[in-house]
Amino acid sequence: MGEVTFDRPILAIIANTEQLLATDSSLGKKGVQYPAATRRGLEDGDHISLSQDRRTLRLDWLVMQTLKHGLDQIRVIVDVSDPQTVR
Repeated sequence: MGEVTFDRPILAIIANTEQLLATDSSLGKKGVQYPAATRRGLEDGDHISLSQDRRTLRLDWLVMQTLKHGLDQIRVIVDVSDPQTVR
């Protein structure tokens, strides 16, 4: 369980294997080798919620002890339409 607050609104959350794989090269961190064959994303029992101002993401995930169950991963897309606020 935990939460993360961003300094700008969240526009989208990518939380399944196919969408994560499809966006690794365009939206992923440059230079990171993302796993290609592993099940990624959220599974039954994992929950996320978004605050009313769309800046705080609350996570409540079930974490398995082995990688055979896959990796709990999401990709969060935030609003960077105001270039003055991009660092």
